[in-house]
Amino acid sequence: MTNGGRYDVVIVGGGHNGLTAGCYLAKAGRSVLVLEARDVVGGGCATEEVAAPGFRHNFHSNFHGIIHMGPVYRDLELESHGATYVWPERRKGSSRRCSRRPGHRRRIWSRWRPWARRASA
Repeated sequence: MTNGGRYDVVIVGGGHNGLTAGCYLAKAGRSVLVLEARDVVGGGCATEEVAAPGFRHNFHSNFHGIIHMGPVYRDLELESHGATYVWPERRKGSSRRCSRRPGHRRRIWSRWRPWARRASA
């Protein structure tokens, strides 16, 4: 520690909001310590292997996909720090029964990106 263990700001929680606040405060010249109980930072925006080995996704976050439209992405130069987004053709899906009859097969429902469909039409 270069500051003798003293900080201007201590943020409890290393989720995306705590990290964003910490980055803005550090850019403003404050010394910042962010504490996180988990072994990974980012909260719901953290990309982890949860469902299966090799299958990485954001376990709790549905809405951070628009972050690139706001000032945070630009202000904090997230792309220069390795932030990348992958825009799959099918973005959401769930398994549902086609019928309530016992033993009836399940159908996979998926949500397409509507702008991709329109662009190819």
